[in-house]
Amino acid sequence: MTLRQGIDFDAPDDEPVDILLAMAWPQDHQDGFLPALAKLCRPFRSSQVLQGLRNARSRTEAMMVLQSFFNPDVVTLSDRPIFRIDRQ
Repeated sequence: MTLRQGIDFDAPDDEPVDILLAMAWPQDHQDGFLPALAKLCRPFRSSQVLQGLRNARSRTEAMMVLQSFFNPDVVTLSDRPIFRIDRQ
């Protein structure tokens, strides 16, 4: 979820938080939680992913941005490019 106006959470970078992520996990399967959480959070370290999510106009576009992190090809939707990760 993206917020129109960020919220101050005293983040180390002093930037307001404007992208929220929630994860539900079965309580009786805790052994795989931390590796799954780490994999889920990895794309959010990329400034390109964050900007792509901020620019997404729909849930579909947001999912395309996240999927592109793991498959870094140009993602387009009809007439405009949505996102591209340049890995160097």
